[in-house]
Amino acid sequence: MLFMPITDATKWLARFWQDKIFAAGINDENNYTGLNEPDRYYTGYVGEICFRNLLILFDKRYVFKPRFDGYPDAHDFLVYLAGDPASLSLNVKTMNREFSTDVMMPESQFQKYRHDFYVGTRVLGDYAELAFDGWTTYGILAREKPRTHKNKILTRQIPRRKLRPIETLLEMIA
Repeated sequence: MLFMPITDATKWLARFWQDKIFAAGINDENNYTGLNEPDRYYTGYVGEICFRNLLILFDKRYVFKPRFDGYPDAHDFLVYLAGDPASLSLNVKTMNREFSTDVMMPESQFQKYRHDFYVGTRVLGDYAELAFDGWTTYGILAREKPRTHKNKILTRQIPRRKLRPIETLLEMIA
């Protein structure tokens, strides 16, 4: 497992992007995911920015185009595996509670946007550090049965203990 400090610059950029999402009026529309926490975008952006920083730190090839214009994003990242010119999609799922035992996403999101890889991360402390819990593939996640979460939202989730070490994904990415 790897950890990365969440810098003030990361927090500022994540807040800035969330404010742009709100200005686009996305909160005024029906949210297909059922999630309605005030910082749901902020937490996701923190995870994405930290993952981008991790890819930079390990000198990996990627494309990152965050969406903050109110339109859904098809993926968080495109990554390239060693020896393969084709890109693969990657989605970062960030839990805002450090005691979270599962990586989860709304089932509607899982069905609507298929990604090759899913990276599970968790915010530690009061946004002090991010834990990279590991990764999985679409195929493995698809074998997990959807469950109704305590907030009554149908979710696709996988226990953190079932994730592959993040270091193995970094070894695969060119």
